[in-house]
Amino acid sequence: MLDVLAGRRQQLELIGTNSLPEAPSNFRCDRVFLTPETTHPDFLARFESVVEQVQPELILPGRDDDVVFLAKYLHTHPGFKPRAPVGHPDIARVCRDKWLSFRWAQERHLPFAESFWLTETTRAELEAFIQRTGFPMIAKPRLGFGSNGVYFLQSREALETLTCSGELLLQECLGDTAHLAAYQRAYAQGMPLFFQVPQFQNHSAQLLIKPDGTTDQIFCAHNRFAVGEIVQLTPAAPPELMTTVRAFADALIQAGWRGPANIAAMPDTRGRWKVHEINLRMTGATSLRLACGYDEMRQVFQAFSGCDLPACAAPSGPGTVHMVRQPQWVSEQAQQTLKTQQYWFADMQQPAN
Repeated sequence: MLDVLAGRRQQLELIGTNSLPEAPSNFRCDRVFLTPETTHPDFLARFESVVEQVQPELILPGRDDDVVFLAKYLHTHPGFKPRAPVGHPDIARVCRDKWLSFRWAQERHLPFAESFWLTETTRAELEAFIQRTGFPMIAKPRLGFGSNGVYFLQSREALETLTCSGELLLQECLGDTAHLAAYQRAYAQGMPLFFQVPQFQNHSAQLLIKPDGTTDQIFCAHNRFAVGEIVQLTPAAPPELMTTVRAFADALIQAGWRGPANIAAMPDTRGRWKVHEINLRMTGATSLRLACGYDEMRQVFQAFSGCDLPACAAPSGPGTVHMVRQPQWVSEQAQQTLKTQQYWFADMQQPAN
């Protein structure tokens, strides 16, 4: 989000909150406040204190837990003045949880990756799930993000080893999985210093549901990942995928969602597109989509704040956008100020070097 606001902040004051005082993004804000993690019991009081102090017009969630918190807070505080691009808290909670997302999609006959919540009470049903999906399969946290804690399981032995650690969400492995066996054999000989699983045909669609329940452009792209982060994005909208995305968008609208939605999908082994994740926010690829001409930040400002942002130039023709990182200097004094005072302002007096 900071990247897509670069060069367009002349009329804005950007205020951030974070539980990590060392995060470089803190010091790209005009002001930043240190807070507990969003799910911590002390976060609410700190949030209300910061809001009272800075009086924001628009609050943007940066992570999944922020989405759930803001949706619930605005729902239970109808007089709250700042706007936020969120909708009903029930659907926010569903999309935060990958098992609940699967069940929600099933109830609406929407194509979602076959999933199974493995607990001690459901082990008897595991065989039926294996028969439906086969190997390889995916194991992941219900409340995960950023591909953290995600495993490929190639056999029953691997499944049994992993399930010894407790409850687990299993999911069918979408995409072309034929190359995984060769990949596993190669790395069984020795562990390279740097490696990652070969690329899958991963697509995602970004859209915005406005406060009136309408949505305009849906931007869809093929994504290439490196160590869990999108580093290359090519606009691509297979017709069957777009039909699936529109069906999910309609269901989100009916469920009361208002705000951004990112819908990730891949084809199964028979070529049928299935969603495997829904994120109700802008994502780490927001700046990549802007480089393709899709300005979701400007859409959010227009729809939820009544303000506007300067337009960005769209690309002149077809192509691919690549993530380019920029170095950023963070002074020790700035980090120490944030740690000790619980806030940092960009216009604080800094000693000369």
